[in-house]
Amino acid sequence: MKYTVVLNREADGGFVASIPVAPGCVSQGNSREEALSNITEAMELYIEDCRLTGDPVPEEDSVEFVELTTSLGQSSCPPTFQDNNRGEAGEGSYSFCLPRPDARNTKSIWL
Repeated sequence: MKYTVVLNREADGGFVASIPVAPGCVSQGNSREEALSNITEAMELYIEDCRLTGDPVPEEDSVEFVELTTSLGQSSCPPTFQDNNRGEAGEGSYSFCLPRPDARNTKSIWL
């Protein structure tokens, strides 16, 4: 099976890898190769667990990569959670904003 991996370079030089169709399937490594090897192992364990528990194995129906350019540049949003229904922490739908140290005007997003 093939899966899309999101690979992010960390400020310390390491890499973090995640698989969007498998929530919580995240790994890391000191090099790109190590991170990819580790995320492969993590996804194999994820699939094995899905099969053992009778949950559906994640599949990618279609992935669309879209380049989004904002006119705002780096976000000025403070690193907090906000309840979109009440404006404070609690039950409801949540937004999360955390400015990235390497923020640029162009980001890749998942749809």
